[in-house]
Formats: sequence, structure tokens, C-alpha cells
Amino acid sequence: MCLTYKIMKQIRVAVIGLCAVTALTGCEVADYRHAKVSLTQGDIQGGLAEMTILADRGVPEAQLVVGDLIVDTDPVQAEKYYLEAEQRGEFKANGRLAKLYSMRAENFNEVDAQKSLEHIRKAIAIGDDSVLSNLVELAVAFPALGLESEAQEAIDKYKRVGSTNAQYSEVVWWQAQGLTEQHADAIEATCLKLIDIETGCFQALINIYQIKNQPADVEKTVDRAITNYNKKLMTPASVVTLVRWMSNPDRKAPLTNESLKLLEMVSPNWSPANFEIAKILYNNPSLQRSQQLDDILKKEHEQGNWRATEMQAQIIYFGKNRVPDPKNALPLLLSIKDKSPVANYLLGIIYRDAILSDADPSSALEHLLIAARFGYLKGDLALAQMFSQAKGTIPNPVYAYSFASLAAANGSTSVQQLQTDIAAGMSSADKAAAEKLFLQEQNARLALKRDHAICCVTTLNTTP
Repeated sequence: MCLTYKIMKQIRVAVIGLCAVTALTGCEVADYRHAKVSLTQGDIQGGLAEMTILADRGVPEAQLVVGDLIVDTDPVQAEKYYLEAEQRGEFKANGRLAKLYSMRAENFNEVDAQKSLEHIRKAIAIGDDSVLSNLVELAVAFPALGLESEAQEAIDKYKRVGSTNAQYSEVVWWQAQGLTEQHADAIEATCLKLIDIETGCFQALINIYQIKNQPADVEKTVDRAITNYNKKLMTPASVVTLVRWMSNPDRKAPLTNESLKLLEMVSPNWSPANFEIAKILYNNPSLQRSQQLDDILKKEHEQGNWRATEMQAQIIYFGKNRVPDPKNALPLLLSIKDKSPVANYLLGIIYRDAILSDADPSSALEHLLIAARFGYLKGDLALAQMFSQAKGTIPNPVYAYSFASLAAANGSTSVQQLQTDIAAGMSSADKAAAEKLFLQEQNARLALKRDHAICCVTTLNTTP
């Protein structure tokens, strides 16, 4: 399921009022006031720069604001600000951390799910009901945690006192359980009432109107998002979150043009929106805006956006709207190999298949393993092919079957026949060795998620 993450409801809610700031020096109060004015007047970049200075001085109120503004583009740094604010006694950091870890738990990372749950319970214990929707999402995504009753009880408790967060969380609850159509009228009524304070309601309403085939209401909802943004009721980051859902090519009816309209509204004051435009153009070549795509990526690359470099490399490598050119993609791929699983996968394929020179099985193994261990699903399949089909190395059915099994466990459907073919030629001892390697590699990946370090892995060889 897709876990929603409300980055900020609105600037004027997320930016803490000056009357609540009690730990600042006189100079810091003035700086904070000036940064707040910049943000509320729409100067997001200027206000962020000013708030960052205060956050780096250790001002917890500023750390929350900066975390909220950067969490979409730099969640690691946002987490650092939130944790430091929590350590300095800022109780509102619990809600932020709960939402951040819930966002990460979208990838079914139970470690982050537990972290999120810890902060959700802390937030609820001090009366912060803004995390109810995150509790609901964890309850559905991680049934083994047994949170269904806890989530329902929390929703019911806060609904009795008129909590709008509880009302919205009930909407999330229905959506997460696949009951959107059954409760469509109730969801619509709730979200029309809450749309100015719960940005997730835009997604809920658009979804319902698409289900009901009411394109005029979809258009009105998009226009309402524009109005709310201009009224400072939506932040640039929340617009981007909405657009990512609207433009997702995996949706039955992605709203490409409407998404571009929203992003082009936001981009003058929020530079991360430019890369979101690039992603839509990349996924929709029929728009025939390749020059605009190239221009955005060039600028983003020059500003150090490695994801833009990654996209540039893929365009050149695969020849999207041009002749494929792996040779010129190679320097770009090498420049981001420490950050990008996709880059490591493509490097692995270059070395495995001798695309530019002789095969280099050791380098292929190194890069494909990195890609696979950091979650790139094609990595395990490429490794299974490498060891089963002797691509650049000798056949090794134990390795091949282990990686085919890992690919299958991660949801690959294209690996099934390969897995069957490999198993047909294996002895019982080979299968036992493959199962042992499979478990060791699984443990290594769990350790990577937990500790950001590889452990417990048997060294793999590409030579006899």
C-alpha cells in the first residue's frame, strides 16, 4: 500500500508562532521573525536559508521548520534536525519523526515501522493527534504489529471530541482497507469540509471523482489546490506530494497535464519542483518536450542533484529520444555510483555484457550486488543470469539459484522460468548450499536497513 506523508499542512501552521519561542536570544528572535515573514510571503528559498542558520545554531523551533521544508528532498538531514530538536525538549518533534519513519516504512522496512510507532505513541500521549493517520497506515501495512484495535480506539477517542485529524484518519483507514468506493460519499463529505487543513484530501477527492467518472469535479479540485497554494494554505512540498500521486504512471488514469500545471505554478519559488517536472517529461515522451527535459537536467546536474545526473545517464544509455550511447553515459554513472543503485546496476550490465570492452566479471559482481542490496529489483535477476548463463564468468548454479530466489522473494515475476531451469540441473547438496547463501544474503540486507552496513555475507567468487 502507499503510505501518505503530510509534510506540512500549511506554512502558517508549521512555522511556530513567535509567542511560543521562549529560548531565543534577542538577535535570534529578530532573525526568526524575519525568516518567518519571508516564508509567509512566499520567499521559500530565502526563508529557508535564514531558518537554516538558526537551525544550525541549535534553535529547536527553527530545526522543525527547516526539517519540514527539506524533508521531501533531504530526509536524512531533516531527520537530524528533528532528532536534535527532540533532544532539546521540543515535543512537537515526535510527530515529525513519526511521519518521517512512516514515509520510509512505505518500503516495508520494519525497523523504521517500529521507530515510527515509538514516536506515534509519544505524540499521542501528549495529545498530538496529528499522527493518527500514520498509526492507521502502519496498522494496515504491518498487520503483524497488531495495531488495528489501537488505531480504531484512537480514532474513536479523538472523534468524540471533534478532532479533524481523527475524521481525516478515518478516511485514510477506509482507503487503506480498500473501502474507498463503499464509503465514497462519506469520504467526499469529510474531505470537502477538511480540504483547507488536510492536504491529503485533494488526493482522496480526485480519486473518488475519477472513480465516479466526474472529470469536471477533478478539474475543480485541481483548481482548488491552486487557490489554496496562492492563499498559503498549501506548501510547495505538499503540492509536490500531491503531484507525485497524480502523475504516477502506475495509476490507472495519471493526470499528466494537471500535474505539470501545478508544478509550473510552484517551481518559481520552489526549485525542487523543477526535477519533478523533469520526471514527468521523462515518463511521457509523447509530450515532445525533450529539449525542456534536457535543460532542466543540465541545470539540476550542475547544482549537484545526483538524481538528475542519474536520469541524464539513463537517457544517454538507453537512447531515449536519441541514439543509445553507453560510452558517454559511463562517466555520469561512475560519478554517482556511491549514491545510485540504478547507476550500479547499469555499470554491472556494462561490465557483465562487455558492452564497451572485455567482460569484467569482478566489477560486474561488485556493482550488481550494490544495486541489489540497496533495493534495485533488477539487480538480483541480472546476477542470476550472470551465473546461470555464464555471462562474463563460469556457470555457478548455487549462486544463480540463490539470486533467482532473492529476485522472486522481492516480487520479480520474470525470474520464475529461470529459477525452474536452474533448479532442474541441481543436486540436493547444491540446493542446500543455495538456500544457505540465500538466507545469508537476506540477513545482510536486513542488517543494511538496520545499521547501514553489510554483514554476515559469504564472499562470492567469479573465477574457479
